[in-house]
Amino acid sequence: MKPGKHRLHRIYKVAAAIALGAAIAPAPLSTANAQAPAEAPQTSASEETGATEASLDPNEAYAAFQRGLYLKAAARALRLAETGNVPSMTLLGELYFEGLGVIQNKETAAKWYQQAAEAGDRHAQFALGVMQLQGDGVRENKESGIKWLEMAAEQNHAAAAYEMGLIYTTGTERPRDIEKAADFFTRSAALNNAEAQYALGTLYIEGAGVEQDEVRGAQLIGLAAENGLSDAQLEYAILVFRGEGVAKSEETAAAWFRRAAEGGNPVAQNRLARVLAAGRGTEQDLIEAMTWHLMARERGVSDAWLDGMMASLSPDELNTVRKKAVEFGRPWGG
Repeated sequence: MKPGKHRLHRIYKVAAAIALGAAIAPAPLSTANAQAPAEAPQTSASEETGATEASLDPNEAYAAFQRGLYLKAAARALRLAETGNVPSMTLLGELYFEGLGVIQNKETAAKWYQQAAEAGDRHAQFALGVMQLQGDGVRENKESGIKWLEMAAEQNHAAAAYEMGLIYTTGTERPRDIEKAADFFTRSAALNNAEAQYALGTLYIEGAGVEQDEVRGAQLIGLAAENGLSDAQLEYAILVFRGEGVAKSEETAAAWFRRAAEGGNPVAQNRLARVLAAGRGTEQDLIEAMTWHLMARERGVSDAWLDGMMASLSPDELNTVRKKAVEFGRPWGG
């Protein structure tokens, strides 16, 4: 994502917030096996789960969460939170926010996040900061939200550092300061956040907030591409195709265009169509080229040159293209 397009991210995982023991729970079950939401767990949860004060294991709540046993996770997390276990407070915040094992209640989620955030939990600080910035379940309070995000970023929360970078890039909630933005993006990129790597790479290429360095910029965008960020894959393909900051290779560029196109990026689909039509970096294939062109066009990326090539197809070839476009386009709703 380009710097300046401010997008906040929900907290999806609390794995790092829970101290894991030697025996970790298996991967989450499918939603078909997940327990349905129930009323909020009461302090008598030990009757339901068989837990006692002596037997409470901080890992159990998270293990149940991972397995989709949300009723058990909520009951155990509540007991643990009442004893002052901070990660369990964060887990309760997540459960209430999403309505997992409890009736969804974002106000209650915010209260648990608040307790955990005040106790120094970076995941809770990030979640609470996002809620306050968006006014989601709580009264909108941008200053407080930014404060929590900044605290989480100072504790090496990758997504929080990235969001702080965006805040200083856009200049909406804080005065625009590209050098500060670059600093936050650098912290997040070092923690392997793909969007921060892409944003920082863009700053290096443009020489904004950092000394211009096209090689370093291309390296960072390449890292983001390897980490699966579609926009970075497209941008890196363009850099490689042109030989800007990286060795020129039309073959490598075509492979990156394909990777981004197959991931559903319509601009990449258009670029892949062009290299296929021209036989640049890949074997020329007009039928496949027109297939990608049709998918990109249906998603808003027009191209008069490719339209002209499509007009040269026979009725049978055009029918083949349309069938393939429908088949290939299904994963992205095309």
